[in-house]
Amino acid sequence: MERWLLHLLDEAGLTMGNFKHLVGSDWKLTSARSLPLLREQLLANATSIQGGVAFMDGANRTWTSEDLFTWIKDFLVKPGWMRMPRTLREPSVGLVALDARTGAAGGFEALTVQARSRVGAALVKYLAPSPDERFLHAAIYGGRVRRGVVDGKTAWVPSPRETEFLSDIVLSLYAADLLQNPDRFRPYMCVCPRCSRVAFARGGQQFGRRCTRCSGEFRAVKVA
Repeated sequence: MERWLLHLLDEAGLTMGNFKHLVGSDWKLTSARSLPLLREQLLANATSIQGGVAFMDGANRTWTSEDLFTWIKDFLVKPGWMRMPRTLREPSVGLVALDARTGAAGGFEALTVQARSRVGAALVKYLAPSPDERFLHAAIYGGRVRRGVVDGKTAWVPSPRETEFLSDIVLSLYAADLLQNPDRFRPYMCVCPRCSRVAFARGGQQFGRRCTRCSGEFRAVKVA
């Protein structure tokens, strides 16, 4: 199997077994290169949750301050949702200077690790049998999401302040799209409680799946 396909499968949260099953299902794939990854389908035109997923992907690897600077610029500053912060913080980390030249120094690794952990914990609770939606309510009442106009229609959009905890900034990106289209994302989301990786799978395929990065068992909504 070509390396590019193995990489795409990993990024989509699919195993080779999932892929073989999909090839024989009603997706009716004509070739490996035409694989319509569920992740790409769900995230298409969903800019805010794209940013949330991109953060969890990046923070699961060795991110530098330059990587985080670029992520904030692409997913928060360019869309007009937040100004570029000079510092970032998490509850037990304190202020960390956001400077593309500092690499991983100055508490930067602790910052991204804690932010990833707090976001993952909130999403795991959201996908529980009795959904814990407190992070959605906190985003609304904390002003980190607001009603705006997107393509001529009223929609939820992120509106975090640059002084917020990094984890709350990331959660605002999830909150906007989950408030706007919960049925589009929630039934397919999977979160690894061990490394906080976010993946997507069709109904029934989430259960019993192991994360390819840490072997943790994904948590997902149980769809009847």
